[in-house]
Amino acid sequence: MAKGRATSSEPAADINKIDARARLDGATSGGGVSTLSALAQATVPAWVQTAVMVSLIFGGCCSNVFALEAIIKTEPQSGHLLTFAQFLFVALEGLHHHFDRHSPTLLKKNAVPLYRWAVQILLYFSVSVLNNYAFGFRISVPVHIILRSGGSMTTLVVGWVFGKRYTRMQLLSVLILTLGIALCAYSDNPPPPPSTSTSPTPTPTSTYITGLLILLLAQVLSAFMGLYIERTYHTFGHHPREGLFYSHFLSLPLFLPLLPSIRAQWNRLGGLRCWSAWW
Repeated sequence: MAKGRATSSEPAADINKIDARARLDGATSGGGVSTLSALAQATVPAWVQTAVMVSLIFGGCCSNVFALEAIIKTEPQSGHLLTFAQFLFVALEGLHHHFDRHSPTLLKKNAVPLYRWAVQILLYFSVSVLNNYAFGFRISVPVHIILRSGGSMTTLVVGWVFGKRYTRMQLLSVLILTLGIALCAYSDNPPPPPSTSTSPTPTPTSTYITGLLILLLAQVLSAFMGLYIERTYHTFGHHPREGLFYSHFLSLPLFLPLLPSIRAQWNRLGGLRCWSAWW
């Protein structure tokens, strides 16, 4: 009986030996950011958090459009410079999260093979360059934003080619959205020149149509990229931050052929003097 009581008390003794401090230490080892986030979620009311998030989203979007329109009005051909600045900023921000000084490559081990990211990098780089290059063809910033966010039709067509099927409600929604985008693009068409000319220079209408075709090509490539990313995440898991970092960081060497154009655009904008005068 004594032996039986001794053996039955062993699990209880093992339970008493469990030290929860290591688990708690591990839970809080994520850094001060996670601690502040948890503290904010516990103390700040939900409606205040929602208001802050909405304000940051709309404030960031509105300030982005305001700054972009100011740059485009000053230098319409600054598409390559804008794309390079975007890729450089996102790459540096992602490097902070993926840097590992103990790794031979100084980067954390990637969850998705690099050959999968390589195709996405080529597609994303092409889409970004084409989108910003269209600014040089009399495409206004509001229409540019509407056209970029209205790629539902191209996504639907490309998805249908690859075997996806959609409901009638989805088809009707995409049709209504596409008609609205077409009306917006048509209304923004620049007026014809006041007098006819025999010069070989392109008219505002032909230049505008060229810009629309560039955006259409970018939308088609973006639809293929979306399907490719969907298959990548389905096979290797969902890793959006890793995809964001590698699609920008590994794209930086692709800007080498565009450096003369980027330097010229920077000089035309006045470099840092342009920003100091604008502020």
